[in-house]
Amino acid sequence: MQADNLQAEVAIANAAAVKRHPLYPLLFDPQTSGGLLAGVPGDQAEFCVAVLRDRGYPDSGIIGWTRSLEPGELPVLVKF
Repeated sequence: MQADNLQAEVAIANAAAVKRHPLYPLLFDPQTSGGLLAGVPGDQAEFCVAVLRDRGYPDSGIIGWTRSLEPGELPVLVKF
């Protein structure tokens, strides 16, 4: 795990609650940093997943969404 990547942890609202999860370190692994995620407009998400699965990526799926932040709110909430 890249130590510098851990600096992003300050943006995770529930880091203390999820940091012991075995998959948590993957959020900071330079080998997976962004390479496994794509931002797609909401109205195209299902189509994007269907195309990825059709092209040989059967584990593709929608894992989250974005919205506007409330004042003082941290930008990331992790759910396993």
